Amino acid sequence: MGPIAKNIVALLGSQVASWLVTILLLIFIPQYLGDKQFGQFSFAVSFVGFFGMFAGLAGGTFVVKQIARDHRLVGPYVLNALLMGLPLAGLLSGAAIAGAYLLGYPAQTSAIVAVGCIGMTLNTVNSTLVSGLQGQQRMGRTALWAIVDRYIVGALLIAVLLAGKGLFWVAVAASLSGIVSIAGNGTQLARQLRASGRLDFRLWKVLAWGGAPFLLWSIVLTVYGSIDIIMLSKMTSDAVVGWYSLAFRLVATPVFLASIVVTALFPQLSAFGASASSEYTALVNRAVRMVFFASAPMTAGLALVAGDLLAFLHYPTQFTHSVPLIRILALHIPIVGITMVLGAALMAGDRQKQWVGVGVIAAVCNPLLNLFAIPFTVNTFGNGAVGSSVITVATELVMLCGALYLMRRYNVPNRQTIGFVVRCSVACAAMVGIVVVSGGTWLPVRIIIGMITYGLASLALGTLSASEVGRGFFRILGVARLSRAPSIS
Repeated sequence: MGPIAKNIVALLGSQVASWLVTILLLIFIPQYLGDKQFGQFSFAVSFVGFFGMFAGLAGGTFVVKQIARDHRLVGPYVLNALLMGLPLAGLLSGAAIAGAYLLGYPAQTSAIVAVGCIGMTLNTVNSTLVSGLQGQQRMGRTALWAIVDRYIVGALLIAVLLAGKGLFWVAVAASLSGIVSIAGNGTQLARQLRASGRLDFRLWKVLAWGGAPFLLWSIVLTVYGSIDIIMLSKMTSDAVVGWYSLAFRLVATPVFLASIVVTALFPQLSAFGASASSEYTALVNRAVRMVFFASAPMTAGLALVAGDLLAFLHYPTQFTHSVPLIRILALHIPIVGITMVLGAALMAGDRQKQWVGVGVIAAVCNPLLNLFAIPFTVNTFGNGAVGSSVITVATELVMLCGALYLMRRYNVPNRQTIGFVVRCSVACAAMVGIVVVSGGTWLPVRIIIGMITYGLASLALGTLSASEVGRGFFRILGVARLSRAPSIS
C-alpha cells in the first residue's frame, strides 16, 4: 500500500474513532448549556479564531510544502517555526483579551476568550509539529495521538458537564485539547529536531515571507467562515448564535473526508505541482471524485432527516430553530469538499496568490451580504441565522467557481470526473426516494436503508466497483495489522 493510501486510511480511522466523542459532545454541550450559553461559547471560539489565524505567519502550510520537497528541512524549519510561533501566540492572546475588554463584552464572555487563548497557543504548537510530519507523509501515529487526545479531552468535558460546573469550566476543559497530541507528535520529531534543528533568525524571515500568502489565505478563510457568528452576536442574540452554531457544527462533521483527503494528498500534490505534470492532474481529479462520492449522499440525507435527527438526539426544544438552518447548510457539504481539494491543489501548484484573490472576493462579499440578509430574515422568519446560512452557501459557491476557473488549464474537472459526478447524483436521487418512502421508520434504520440504496445504485452506475470495496477492506485490514506490528524506527 502506498503512503497516500496508508495516510488516508489512518486518518479515516482516526476520524471514525473520534466520531463517538464528537457526537457525544454535540449532544451534551448544547443540552447542558442551552442555546444562550452555547451561543456565548461558540462566539468566544470564533472571536479567538480571528486572532489565532495570524499564528500562521510562523509557517504552517509553507512548512509542509517545503519539507515535502526536501525532507532535510524538517529540523531547521520545524524548530524555528516553533520558536517563532510561541511568542507570536502570546502576543495574539494579549490582543484577543484586550479586544474583548475594549469592545465591552460581558465579563463571562471575556473570561472564556482568555481561556480560549490557551487552546490557541496549544494549537499553534501542535499544528507546527503536524506540519513537519505531514510533509514527510508520516500521518499514521499522528492520527492515533489525535484519537487519544480527543477521547481524554472529551471525557474531561463530559465530566465537567455532568458535575454542573458551568460554561467557564467547559471552556477550560476544551482549551486543553492538543496537550496529548503535542507530546506524541513531539516525540516523533525529537530525533530530527536534535540532529539538525538550530536557532536561525534568517530562517524566520524565510518562514514569514514564504508563509505570507498562506497566512493571507488563513485570514480570508477565517473572515468568510466565522464573521457570520460575530455579526449574529451583534445583530441578534446569543440564542440565535447557539441555533446557528449547532446547525453549522452538525453540517461540518461530514466535511471530515475532504479534510482527510487534502491532508494525505497535499505533500504529493506539492511534489508534482511545481511542474503541473499529468500525475498532478490525475491526482486532483481522483480526489474530487472521491470527495463528491462520499459527500453527496451526506448532503441529501442530512437535509431529509434534520428534524428527526434533533429529536433522536433529544436536543432541547429551543434548538428546533436549527432545523431549517441544517437543511440550508447541508447544501454546501460537497461544495466545501471539492473547494478544499481544488484550493489545496492550487497552493501545491504555487498558485496561492491567485487563490487568495478569490478568497478576498468571498471575504468581502460575505459580511456585506450578511448586513442585509440577517435583518431581512429576522423580520421575515424571526430567525436571522437563516440569512447567514443562505449567505454561507452562496459564499462557498463563489469560492468553488473561482477554483474551477483557476484549475481550467489543468483539465480539472475532466470528462471522466464530470460524468462521475452526474452518476453519483443519480445514485443520490435513488437514495432520496427510498428515504422519503421510509418516513416514520426509526431513524437509524432509515439511515442504513439509505446507505444500502446508495451503495447498490453506485455499483449499478459504475461509480463504485466490487473490486474497490474489496481493496478498501484489505487496505483497512493491512493498516490495522501494521498498527499492531512492532516499530523498527
